[in-house]
Amino acid sequence: MCKTVKFESNVWSSTSFRERRLPYLLFKPTCATTTGTKLPLLLYLHGAGSKGENLQLVEQSVLPQTLAETGLPFPCIVVCPQCPGSRSGWQPDLLGELLDELITALQIDPSRVYATGISMGGRGVYELAYDYGDRLAAIVPLCAFGIPNLAPRLRQLPIWAFHGDQDEVLPFARGQEMAEALQATGSPAIFTRLEGLHHDIGETVYRSKEMWEWLKGQQRTKEFSE
Repeated sequence: MCKTVKFESNVWSSTSFRERRLPYLLFKPTCATTTGTKLPLLLYLHGAGSKGENLQLVEQSVLPQTLAETGLPFPCIVVCPQCPGSRSGWQPDLLGELLDELITALQIDPSRVYATGISMGGRGVYELAYDYGDRLAAIVPLCAFGIPNLAPRLRQLPIWAFHGDQDEVLPFARGQEMAEALQATGSPAIFTRLEGLHHDIGETVYRSKEMWEWLKGQQRTKEFSE
């Protein structure tokens, strides 16, 4: 476990998308047991309230705040990009390019790349997985909706989705709809109903030892194709 989690501020610039840049927070653990070991990567996508050009908004969002308080349950590199304020949501192609570069630059274990996000970020995690599921070992979307017609693309990807059944921002039924579509494909996806909780389920989920143990155990069986 990494007891102290402090993020560094960075800016990444795309080589494929003209004038596209993403500020991001980066945590590189010093708690790894073996020097030179390739570490997993966790990509976190924030919700709509943290969009813009001020990384303090991302640092104050639920996953970075929770990790700062609780520590990181297992050694991994954590990347938290910031969505531009001009966009209504995450751009999957841009995130795919970012992942490709980080996997090489940070010497990531390509079989253990995870993504999680809340609300707009949870939707972004689904959207990333539709086209870039071959980069991912598992995803954890929170209070998010997916596109049921695209569920077959995710049928082999480990997914654990969470949704509060009193969510007034994104109704529970929207999350359940995607879960049922995934189940129909034979997906191993897990869908957890958080009874009595509203839209702000992030702290509950990110403090769950069970969720972190599950995530730690996920690994792609096929090698990442450069």
